[in-house]
Amino acid sequence: MALQTWLPLVTAEQRTRFAANSGTAAKLISETQRLFRYLSARGAHRWPDVTAALVLDWCWAAHRRGSGRHRRTAQSTARNRQWAAFAAFAAAAMLGAPIDPAALIGPRIARPADYVSTRPLTDEEDQLARTHGDAGLVASRRSAMLAVSYASATAAEAAAVRMGDIDLDAGTVELSGAAARLGPLDEWGVETLWLFVRNNPPLAAVDLLCVTDSTSASRAAHAVTVRLGHVLRDASLSGRPGVTARSFRLTTARRILDSDGIEAAARFLGSPSLDSTADALGYRWGQDDG
Repeated sequence: MALQTWLPLVTAEQRTRFAANSGTAAKLISETQRLFRYLSARGAHRWPDVTAALVLDWCWAAHRRGSGRHRRTAQSTARNRQWAAFAAFAAAAMLGAPIDPAALIGPRIARPADYVSTRPLTDEEDQLARTHGDAGLVASRRSAMLAVSYASATAAEAAAVRMGDIDLDAGTVELSGAAARLGPLDEWGVETLWLFVRNNPPLAAVDLLCVTDSTSASRAAHAVTVRLGHVLRDASLSGRPGVTARSFRLTTARRILDSDGIEAAARFLGSPSLDSTADALGYRWGQDDG
């Protein structure tokens, strides 16, 4: 079977597997299509033609700017492409392709030397972010995004929250997706959402909280990430190493870790892996367990 015949099967599998995260699905499908076009242009039309060297070439291939000039590929971009290639090959292998996904992606591309993983905010950074949750005086969707992010929502989960998912009396927000759970709103989050509800036109239970219903599903999570980035920018936090939109949920998770342990922190984040949770929170099993 020709590679181009496999392409729609692989992208359909990715769309199904990442249905709960439309942004990830769209990114993987786009990169898979680029990968298959590149392989075809280099003469690889069937699986035996695909080699690790060819895939690695694609990872580092320069992209054209809008002006038509080539742009050098950053190490982080090449690493992301390699991850996308592995995801595509893993989907193909699951569908019956006679390949070894790990062997086809070649040597693992290292993180850039200056890479700093996302970290929780310090107390001072946390206060700055909450103070700059809104650029104006009235609570807006931007502050609503921040409130549910502190309650553990990812960008995709925040984009899917509807008014009916919020229980301000109980102080919770119902999060859907692969890790459905109740996110605990802190006192600031409850107060912020009360202000948002009170100062905006009445919203029905089915209305989205953080984005408008006119925002396409493929762009909603991106819109949340961008708006949270604006909070960081206005609070003068965006240039600090390790501070990203993901820092908000990690900030609460770290506090839960300190008070209730790693299992509770993993449940809060909706993560099935204690190791991944510990790594995200800078928790060292051997030393921090005593």
